[in-house]
Amino acid sequence: MSRYLPYWCYYLHQGMLTALILQGVVGYFRHQGLDLASLSLLSLTFLPWIGKFLWAPWCERHSLELRGNHYLGSLVLLQLCMALTLLAIGFLAPEHSLYPIMAGLMLLALLSASHDIYADGITITTS
Repeated sequence: MSRYLPYWCYYLHQGMLTALILQGVVGYFRHQGLDLASLSLLSLTFLPWIGKFLWAPWCERHSLELRGNHYLGSLVLLQLCMALTLLAIGFLAPEHSLYPIMAGLMLLALLSASHDIYADGITITTS
């Protein structure tokens, strides 16, 4: 069972970000009184998840090796980038920064979709 713990952590990391965008951010902006038309724009932040098949082959060919695993270095780098992106979004004032926050969330979704590509690569090659 402990053998599968890293895999659970990879996918849990992605799922938390998705839940944050779907539930937390939408709920926060709704509570702040954002109109539904503007709120519906937040769904555009998931576009990278829809189009990740476009850059998945490139990701599989160009990855950073770490500890003998072909994809692990890229996965760790993406996790650090996601943490920095979340930190940057946290410094924005939500009342006045809808579009910069949306841009940050789209970047976060792009990083998360790429993270999924590398997590799948690790799972397939080591299982």
